[in-house]
Amino acid sequence: MPVSSLVVHLSAEAELSARALADIRTHAAFLAGEQTQLYLPLSLVTESERENKACWRWLSSLPGVEFVEVLNVVFSPAPPSDLVEERTATSLSAGS
Repeated sequence: MPVSSLVVHLSAEAELSARALADIRTHAAFLAGEQTQLYLPLSLVTESERENKACWRWLSSLPGVEFVEVLNVVFSPAPPSDLVEERTATSLSAGS
């Protein structure tokens, strides 16, 4: 299970970056941190390398995403439990 730590460099054009943020925040594989200026820290958790690559291509192709910086990629048999809890809580609150 690939777990990637990323930093997304967003467009300076407010409308494009806002649209990219909205798309990223609704994608189940991404967990977004707190945006600082044009930078958005992200965790990407996928079940397989194939899914990881597909999510990477999707993220890189979003209008409003200028660049994606990879900080770390870890391959583990299962996601860290705190990340699973955070993703579950985020999914549940998004559905409310």
